[in-house]
Amino acid sequence: MSAGPQGTPTPPARPTLMDALAPIASRHTQIKPPPSPSAMRPRRPNAAELRGVAETALISLAARAVAPKRFPHLRFRDPLAEAAARDLRLDVERYADTDQRSLDIIARSWILDELVGGFTSRFANAQILNLGAGLTTQFHRMDNGFMTWIDVDLPEIVELRNALLPSRARQRSVASDLNRQDWAQSLPLRKAPTLVLIEGVTMFLDPAVVRRLFDDLAAITTGLDAELVFDFVPKALCGRPDAINAVVRGRNEAGGKPVLFRWGIRRDRELNAGVKEWTLVRNLPIEPPAQAAPRKLMNRLLNPFGGSGPRRGIAQMRRAPDPA
Repeated sequence: MSAGPQGTPTPPARPTLMDALAPIASRHTQIKPPPSPSAMRPRRPNAAELRGVAETALISLAARAVAPKRFPHLRFRDPLAEAAARDLRLDVERYADTDQRSLDIIARSWILDELVGGFTSRFANAQILNLGAGLTTQFHRMDNGFMTWIDVDLPEIVELRNALLPSRARQRSVASDLNRQDWAQSLPLRKAPTLVLIEGVTMFLDPAVVRRLFDDLAAITTGLDAELVFDFVPKALCGRPDAINAVVRGRNEAGGKPVLFRWGIRRDRELNAGVKEWTLVRNLPIEPPAQAAPRKLMNRLLNPFGGSGPRRGIAQMRRAPDPA
């Protein structure tokens, strides 16, 4: 308070209306404008962003999506795959490029469903670990109300899965790269009978990675009732560009990173070579039943001393008992 000319105190000036509103005005100038409607909408899933092995997930999705139209006599339908393909605006005819490849994928889905059903009929509360899950809808087809299901794939695939497929309380998607040695560290595993599915993956891994993966799976299933199911290709297809869908091949060759098969087998007994923790139960052809017999006969003629079973198929293995 200052003094006036006669030494009397001068009262402070009364604040004006503008002085009172200044703090409020200052706060409002810091408020960001609301986002535009387009920015508020969730980002549309974009299949065009996938490259490399991740893009092969679109091949299986397309085969399941076109099945009712292309193979009506099979009476196979996957409504979630059809919806996902529509949401992605996927050119299914280009990704499902040959009838034979699509039929093999459908047959593979059938067989894997049967194996999952057989395992959960023995262990209703089973834990299913699906490695390289892609955009599979298998949990939604096979859920028995008790099982838990973990889908594992690369981060870009998990992002697509979360955007396209409905989530369930007992199903989780985990981002991880099987090429990394620490791929299993973040898995929410529990002590329960475990079925491991590896569909359309092993052929894209280096042989050393496949063997290490089998060892890792033996370690995380120690003391459990466990089975391992995976599909395989003949060694003769490894390194051949024409073994891959033309769209995937063209897009990745143009980017300088061709997608090729890296692991396959010449004889069935190679499946057990150096894998002491897993015992081979059986091999199953991935072809539709009408084609399985003649193709198996041709395999016998070409490889008379190679052992029994198909050279392209699905292997079912069981965890060997732990030593006492």
